[in-house]
Amino acid sequence: MNSSRLSGILLHITSLPGPYGIGDFGPEAFKFVDFLHRTRQKVWQILSLTHTAACSPYSGLSAFAGHPLLISFDKLYKIDLLTKKDLIIPSNFQFDNSYVKFKSVIEYKTTVLKKAYKNFKQQQKYGQDVLKPFIQLQQYWLDDYALYMTIKEQEKNKSWSLWPDELKYRCPPDECGGNGQNWNTPIYHWNNNTKRPILFKWWIKRLRKTLETIDIVWIDHFRGVESYWSIPVDENHVPMKPTDSQWIKAPGVEFFKAIRSALWDPLPLIVEDLGILTKEVFDLRDQFNLPGMRIFRFGFLHHPHNYIRNCVAYKGTHDHPTVLGWWTQHASDNEKKTFVTYI
Repeated sequence: MNSSRLSGILLHITSLPGPYGIGDFGPEAFKFVDFLHRTRQKVWQILSLTHTAACSPYSGLSAFAGHPLLISFDKLYKIDLLTKKDLIIPSNFQFDNSYVKFKSVIEYKTTVLKKAYKNFKQQQKYGQDVLKPFIQLQQYWLDDYALYMTIKEQEKNKSWSLWPDELKYRCPPDECGGNGQNWNTPIYHWNNNTKRPILFKWWIKRLRKTLETIDIVWIDHFRGVESYWSIPVDENHVPMKPTDSQWIKAPGVEFFKAIRSALWDPLPLIVEDLGILTKEVFDLRDQFNLPGMRIFRFGFLHHPHNYIRNCVAYKGTHDHPTVLGWWTQHASDNEKKTFVTYI
């Protein structure tokens, strides 16, 4: 991984401008790359690109499948899978450029994508030249994903945890959701000696797939790779009860060694090392020389001029207001003064 000093912008694909209610991999994405080049930026950070159950890019239905909302209609038009008539937005869909109306966008784009699929089936060359090779190359996840989505649609998009027993125990445990700090995320069997090697292999496949489209992976909640908070399945909200919940040690060192051995050295990872953390978390980060994070607007108490070299400094992340929103609605006069001084 490049160790020189770089600057870049965090902007998810969905936040790009465009006529179809949501940003996608169409012309505006390429214009943004040109903008980054003109302004001498070296990094474009995005959020997860996988298919999701809700508006959050982290409510994943799959660890591998891309999100259909990010498909460019303009590109589908260029390869004759859509017509100009298909690109006309019906009057009952009115999109706002300032934010994404996900419910309307999903309804609209799903309708248009079904038209593209219908046209796709009528073009034999795509079946032979595009679809068949894709299926062969992505076989290791595609069948499971297709089965999972078919069952989910059959069950009226209910969470897999609410499916009948004969169905839900067949699906991969990768759907997230929840309330407060209980995300209802299934816990991996990290400390099961039989299942741990299988988990490592799955994660290696997942990272290999992710790095087909990006150069560096950002690991959110890195703290959970060292130890994770386990909550009983029937627990609903915070505050979490210490008698019912517990920290469980994770095989972090073994996990990163497996990834490094199978794929890359050095590891192309950035880790979120924020919050109230233990020495063990920092030791794990440093053992594998992983860059951490600093949040500039939260850093005034920690003197940004003292940032360590091996870190990535952000004005904010997806968890925070935009810089403009923070400046106009949240920042105190003293914070603004300090911000301008450092900038």
